[in-house]
Amino acid sequence: MTAQVYDLRDEDSLMQPALAAAAKAVSLHNYFIGGALFDSAGHLVAQAYGATVIAGEIFHGETQLAVLLRAGRASGVFPVDEWFTLVTTLQPCPQCRQICIQQKKLLVLYGAPTPTSGAELGDLLETYTNTEKRRIEENDGQPVVRPANLSAVVRQQCVEGHRQHRNPVLRVLDEVSMGLMPFTDLLELVETTDPTVIPRIRAFQDKRRGERV
Repeated sequence: MTAQVYDLRDEDSLMQPALAAAAKAVSLHNYFIGGALFDSAGHLVAQAYGATVIAGEIFHGETQLAVLLRAGRASGVFPVDEWFTLVTTLQPCPQCRQICIQQKKLLVLYGAPTPTSGAELGDLLETYTNTEKRRIEENDGQPVVRPANLSAVVRQQCVEGHRQHRNPVLRVLDEVSMGLMPFTDLLELVETTDPTVIPRIRAFQDKRRGERV
């Protein structure tokens, strides 16, 4: 995957690699959920997709990218003081939202809202925690999780993609419970533009684990 540079002001453009990741997820019989991570200069750092049937668990694309960012910062691969932008095709669920806002200097933009997930979910998603309040302060008072500024065409791609593929995946999950691949590492579902990023993170982690022995 070749690193590309995007205009961070053009959120239609930022959504394209997230949509591509969501399409890849569908080809693997997963939810239409994809995400993309960009650095402060607009370089595409990585793409990820939601895991369901292949992993036997539900992990949304933004979770993998937040884990990548955290691990990358901890290992010195990514700078700690740089802002990153995470774009996802679907509004993060409460768990993913919390994982994202735990990361400093991370802006999260989403395409489709999630009203189909429950009448009260929208209110829950917009309830600010103390951590999110701090992140908003760090972002000059601006939201750190918000809808992307998309054209009607691109937003509809996000909405229809999720709507079209959600029920088939749910049916498969109801039918399949045994023999699924055991899920061990969120970074297995991340594809970085720089192929050295994840090996460098793993090398750092292995070194730290060795120091504890």
